[in-house]
Amino acid sequence: MLRALGHEIGHGVYRHELERSLEIPQLKKLLDNAFAKAKKALQDQGSTKYDGKFGFEEWYADQYSVYALDPDQKATNFVQSYLTYYTKIKKILRYS
Repeated sequence: MLRALGHEIGHGVYRHELERSLEIPQLKKLLDNAFAKAKKALQDQGSTKYDGKFGFEEWYADQYSVYALDPDQKATNFVQSYLTYYTKIKKILRYS
């Protein structure tokens, strides 16, 4: 239930980010590559979860939920570091 709520919040964050950092070509490319890898992994398992028009948004919302709800989640690459940083900034701004 909590992860689903985090996912839905992730959709709002995605829409906000479209107007900001997702317009940075280098960042968008890294996110696109991470999405393609996750999508292929799911397709290899028979899932179509990230297929279709909103596949990237669904993936982004899932990723936001992981890092927003699990403060102990460790980043092992740039995309994960970006998501970790972004969720921490959102929390700081919310309480300031």
